[in-house]
Amino acid sequence: MTLNSEWNLRKIIIGGIPKPIGGVTTYLRRLLHRDSSQIELLLDFYPGEKEPVREDCACKVVELNGRTALCRWLWTNRSAQVGREVFFNFSTPRALLLTLAVPKVSGARWSLMLHHGTLLVANSFLRRAVRLALSRFDEIKSLSAPQTAFYYAMDVPECRIVGGSSYCEPADHVDDQQAVVELAQIKRRHSKVLVMSGLPQTLYNFELGIDAVAALEEEDYALCLFIYGPGELRGRLGERTKTHPWLYLFDGQSERYFNTFLRHCDLLMRLTTTDSFGISVWDANHWGRKIVASDVCERPFGYYSLSVSDENTNSSVPQASILIQRALLQHDAELL
Repeated sequence: MTLNSEWNLRKIIIGGIPKPIGGVTTYLRRLLHRDSSQIELLLDFYPGEKEPVREDCACKVVELNGRTALCRWLWTNRSAQVGREVFFNFSTPRALLLTLAVPKVSGARWSLMLHHGTLLVANSFLRRAVRLALSRFDEIKSLSAPQTAFYYAMDVPECRIVGGSSYCEPADHVDDQQAVVELAQIKRRHSKVLVMSGLPQTLYNFELGIDAVAALEEEDYALCLFIYGPGELRGRLGERTKTHPWLYLFDGQSERYFNTFLRHCDLLMRLTTTDSFGISVWDANHWGRKIVASDVCERPFGYYSLSVSDENTNSSVPQASILIQRALLQHDAELL
């Protein structure tokens, strides 16, 4: 696997920056801000309300209402792609079916990043279609060893796979003042503030985090859960706030609001069963926060590592509680 690309072409980014916040959204918005001089356009084909972009970058965002509109744009604007890198950003392999409906223009380079931690195809028909779609890309940015293994299984030549990263530092972050006020109120009521975030789904293991903090209830820690998007646990997590007065649930807040909490909290927990990267972990590391995270993908140096079982997350509760205590003790020692 090659470490990086040798191309230095101006880019057309395909993806989206819709609300609510998420890994792909955050990455693309920050990438647009960081590399604006190299990016000509960001084709956002996800409908709905958008995350705000910097004023000087707004003219580069082309809002397209769905996949049909994206296909139409790529067919109609073939000449705009000549001599450009067309960089596709999707979550899962199924999304690659879209690329079979659009032209690959002579003189254009296609690159791809799939952002989901676990890449799977459900059946033989889809496997053949995904294999064909992948064969059209000149460069595929792999985020992890399991992703690389998936691409090998899809017969992608090693020379086309490069090591990629879905992280851009939050260099343009400015604290949300409403979040600052809310966080200050929570800090007045509790000794420490812990944060978790993600979709309200099982793989994020919110309840493991809640149970780990509940085991430390005498310490008077606050746990702030930030959820967004669809998921089967939204109602259940809301019910648990009624049981635990130290548990705070924030639903659908902006990236800026969440990052204000992340920047000023004491500890982040990222206990996902699978993960491709975990942007919040790297942001927490960027801001010097303590981190307890599952050991399912690359993490920053110095984080507190927790093994999480798919079958029985309850078995991880005691160790999670120990790691929380250990991390916060180190946090306090560093403040002396």
